Amino acid sequence: MISSAVEPEWDEDQLDLVIAEQMVRNLTGPNGEWMPEATSDAADPMKYSGMRYVANGPFTNWAEKERLDALDAHRKAMGEGANLNGVYFTADKFEY
Repeated sequence: MISSAVEPEWDEDQLDLVIAEQMVRNLTGPNGEWMPEATSDAADPMKYSGMRYVANGPFTNWAEKERLDALDAHRKAMGEGANLNGVYFTADKFEY
């Protein structure tokens, strides 16, 4: 053998896509808003710029409520001071 070279796992296009996806994740807020826009001066409702955010709701995510209710019940059953590190519940759809 004269020489060897390690081939990259991803080509340049795949790497560009991963970098772009990470950028979108970093710049998207918890409500799906584009953070550069949501944090701009134009988004300030006191600026009267013609743009503002309006809250909707309240909404209930019934799957999340069921999961958190189960966690609360488990916490109470285990007693105060119980170590619940790593304990979690899932919520499965059940049709009847």
